[in-house]
Amino acid sequence: MSITRAYFHEDDYCQIEILPAQNWEHCANELRKISEFSEQHKAPGGVGWTAMYMRGESPKTLSSLKIGFELFSSALAQHLPMFDRVETGYSSHVEECPDTRAYGFEGACVVFIASDEEQNTANVWLTINDLSESQQKDLIEAFRSIERLEELLFVDWGWGSLFFLRDEASSQHYLQERTERIKAFQKKWLEERSSNNEMPKAPWWRFWG
Repeated sequence: MSITRAYFHEDDYCQIEILPAQNWEHCANELRKISEFSEQHKAPGGVGWTAMYMRGESPKTLSSLKIGFELFSSALAQHLPMFDRVETGYSSHVEECPDTRAYGFEGACVVFIASDEEQNTANVWLTINDLSESQQKDLIEAFRSIERLEELLFVDWGWGSLFFLRDEASSQHYLQERTERIKAFQKKWLEERSSNNEMPKAPWWRFWG
């Protein structure tokens, strides 16, 4: 049997994450600042930015909640398959991530969890692309399971989304919208490739705007 691997680019670390609910005000304020900064520093032509915003640390950490790593893992495993190995890197560099597990669907959605020295859950982050309807349902069920452990929130720093995990309507809306937008972006990319009869000059994510 082949080994299943979950990979995340180092730039994606905690760009979509799950945090204690006590961070709501902090996250809302940071998202507002990010939006304002983004508007003020758009590059000429509207592609990229001229400066990078460094968001502040969340005042309440997951580690402080003392949710056991095994307990959190078990909650996810009820609804999502587990990967055998977790890797990260950049360009051609790849390395294994110690004390980290991953659950989900390759190419669609992966939930990563890391433990601290006391074997409590320290960080939870996700990579999300286009999910099937059944995968969306499984992920929402996983959200429901971990929400029973502690009141938590979900924040997507790049897309400006914030909601409590208990808010299943917001979870469903977010996953559906993200899936639809990513499919639309990919379609634009493929259309340019087809019209030019060659690879587009920009990667598919260039067409997000």
